[in-house]
Amino acid sequence: MLAFADKDVSLGDLEAVLAVCECGQFNRAGEVLGRPQPSVSRAVQDVESSVKTTLFDRGARPVALTPGSEDFFYELRKGLYYLHRAFSRLRRNRRATDAVVEVGHSSYFDVELLAYLTHVSRASDVGLSTVYHSSFTPEIVANVLGGVWDCGFVLKSAITYDLATIPIMRDRLGVVMPSDHSLARQRLVCLRDLEHEPLILPMQQRNPALREWFLQHCAAAGFHPRIVQEISHPHEAIVFAEQRIGVALATGATAKCAEKDGIVFRPFAEKPLAVEMQMVLRADATSDALRSYVALVMKMRERIDRRPSAENAAFAMP
Repeated sequence: MLAFADKDVSLGDLEAVLAVCECGQFNRAGEVLGRPQPSVSRAVQDVESSVKTTLFDRGARPVALTPGSEDFFYELRKGLYYLHRAFSRLRRNRRATDAVVEVGHSSYFDVELLAYLTHVSRASDVGLSTVYHSSFTPEIVANVLGGVWDCGFVLKSAITYDLATIPIMRDRLGVVMPSDHSLARQRLVCLRDLEHEPLILPMQQRNPALREWFLQHCAAAGFHPRIVQEISHPHEAIVFAEQRIGVALATGATAKCAEKDGIVFRPFAEKPLAVEMQMVLRADATSDALRSYVALVMKMRERIDRRPSAENAAFAMP
């Protein structure tokens, strides 16, 4: 507990206060923090009692800061930032001697590649073990930057800030649809073929830069797609396509299991419409385990490069 004035408050209380400030609503702050709204309200009341100041005008919509509380929130943000940085440094120091590598990965990353990396890391001389976390691109980047995870695999174009990036492979981009769909008779689909089709896209939070990149290609082809559904996981694309909600944007890797469900994958005819999978890691990473893992990834990349086609080809397990 932290002692301020005549009452103790916790870091959780301070996080709740800051969440209300940034969300403008007590219930929305609770959703962000994963806490019930009454718990957030009690935390705010405890902090206000501690500093003997009302921080929020609760009658405003959205909730507004009271005059004079702006300086408090400015210093609070700085304080929580330095605490976050301190914990990040502790995690990095632990990683330097830890033989476990924690890896975030986009759900669009080929699971056969993850299985391959797991097998070869276990068989490595350094006794390396890996833990994989499927997540959204922004969360992967944030966790690698903060030292929570050692590295990650994300689809370009991801906003990677100061992280080092290593290109791993390219994968064809296309759409999945029922096998009796009129476009399924084509070997390749042009972007313009989607002009009048209901389109299923990944939700913007997954990778805002990638989504914007795709929509720019649509605009260059002379149309704005009719988006009817957003998905949080690529497997949802197959379900919605099977139910004839629309045709769904997909990569070759995530469409591998589509055929058995009466769904087919048709790549785009336009040559630039392939996506690149990147490995991201901190430039100052010093862990021996991470260096060994990166070496295994580079060997895997060499095997991928030797395949007849670097795009949309199955990866052969050893």
